[in-house]
Amino acid sequence: MRHELSRHARSQSAHQLSSDIRSVIVAVITYRRPESLARLLDSLLRLETQLVVEVVVIDNDPSRSARTVATTHAIQPVYHVEPKPGIAAARNASIEAAVGRGDAIIFVDDDEEVPPGWVDKLVEAALKYDAAMVAGPVISRFPEATPKWVTRGGFFQRRVRSTGSSDGLPATNNTLVRTDLLLRHAHIRFNESYSFTGGSDSDFFSRLIATSQCRWIWCSDAEVFEHVQVDRVSARWLVRRGIRSGNVLGRLALRSTPKTIVVIKSLGYLLAGLLSLPISLTIAPGWRARTLIAFTRGIGMLGACRGKFVNEYARD
Repeated sequence: MRHELSRHARSQSAHQLSSDIRSVIVAVITYRRPESLARLLDSLLRLETQLVVEVVVIDNDPSRSARTVATTHAIQPVYHVEPKPGIAAARNASIEAAVGRGDAIIFVDDDEEVPPGWVDKLVEAALKYDAAMVAGPVISRFPEATPKWVTRGGFFQRRVRSTGSSDGLPATNNTLVRTDLLLRHAHIRFNESYSFTGGSDSDFFSRLIATSQCRWIWCSDAEVFEHVQVDRVSARWLVRRGIRSGNVLGRLALRSTPKTIVVIKSLGYLLAGLLSLPISLTIAPGWRARTLIAFTRGIGMLGACRGKFVNEYARD
């Protein structure tokens, strides 16, 4: 069911919204996290906008663990089950559900919350900069049991890019994409070889941007809030994440770069990590995240060159 989420007071920026984007689909994929999904849907219900907003939930659990939350929630999302396991298959299903229903699709993760003005900020940025895609920042919120070394070390801090810039790559944790772009490039979808390793969004967006030559930007005001799971605030998980990120960078690089060059870059990251280790452990604790990222990235990129990957999202 389509909803006009205009139950709350509207900001004075309403007149700035062009009819160019009148409706958006908020696409959520989920796997066995009904409590997190309910929290996200609650925040979507509090959106302040005059746009037509429709929420699509893709349940990647064949046992339909999200069904009760999705079918009983007041926001009344469109609910689909994608039985094929893996992030990429679920994201492709969300695109198919969105194309033809709205002028833009917004990807967001099921462990996040969105503020009331989130949708309008993404749309306004797309219209102001004539952008086909707009990405926003993700701010991490930690459970009470989080060790201080995790929060102080900056391991989860993501760089917030300035509005209008286009460095780096978008991600499916907070990105608007115009659906006509997806229609024109229907051959570009999420690659299922990344389903269990992660990185399908980096692969997807890099190919879509390169092929379409579209304009995309960051919008620093369109932030969302990620609730970090308690099992992720550990050294073991951070090391695995770093290696997995290196796997992804290596795989992306190998598409256009000789393996020898990628190996050399990997060794460069390892050396940078080793050289910064004494500093980060003594006089500059704020460097600890940089040290870990550099070292694990090098390991992960070497793993990609050898075809060895961390399957973070493998199913039982």
